[in-house]
Amino acid sequence: MARQILGEVELPGHYASADQPAPQDRSWIAQQWELGRFLSSESSDGAVLVLDEVQKISGWSALVKGLWDEDTARGVPLKVLILGSAPLLVQRGLSESLAGRFEIIPVPHWSYT
Repeated sequence: MARQILGEVELPGHYASADQPAPQDRSWIAQQWELGRFLSSESSDGAVLVLDEVQKISGWSALVKGLWDEDTARGVPLKVLILGSAPLLVQRGLSESLAGRFEIIPVPHWSYT
């Protein structure tokens, strides 16, 4: 669904998943975020960064909070979509409240109807 959204919006976008054979760490988030910033600098309307399976990276929320606050202070128009398929693990990785910075939108399993 996130990839479909990237294909439909008229903004440059980057999709990255932490669901790789080799374990990812916080530096992986920073690398992806820098790519998002670069894409954002290339477009007057900004860019979209999608980070999938973020719950697999320990301490992800503290880093995301810092990067988001930096971009907000600098006026970087980067839109970020953070996805995780395991709600309990996503919640466990929240070491920061991120209040006012994000919204959790549960997407339940699809049904036939």
